Amino acid sequence: MPLSPIPTAAHWSDVIAEAARTMFNGEARVMLPGTPGTYDPITDTVTGGTPPTVAQDWRPARAQHVGMPLETSDGNGWSTKRRFRFQWDLLPDDPIITKGMYVEYRGGKDPSLARFDYQVLSAVNSSHAALRTVEAMSELGISE
Repeated sequence: MPLSPIPTAAHWSDVIAEAARTMFNGEARVMLPGTPGTYDPITDTVTGGTPPTVAQDWRPARAQHVGMPLETSDGNGWSTKRRFRFQWDLLPDDPIITKGMYVEYRGGKDPSLARFDYQVLSAVNSSHAALRTVEAMSELGISE
């Protein structure tokens, strides 16, 4: 849908949100990571720790990689990280999404996107936000 140079909606961000929703071809959710337990090598068991919890449940969304991958090599080996941008509807009762949380994504044309976890870098918008925009980073390692 082409955008009009003169918005017909009461607010220009409504026009942008409507157009952007046509690109939602998957779903995303935001998770709070759990805490690791203590591993006992003698009994081969883990005690304590907590599982990850859902901060914001599955919602129609889009995923887009942003820019070139960041590749580094040091004494520990080779590392590749890639930035991603996720967008979905911004609702009044949404939780605050902060660094340390992570995004899970499913759907879209590339099924491999569902295999990765994406660490939140930021999730702030302007005061005229049309959508929730989450910037994230992934090391592209397979998630559990």
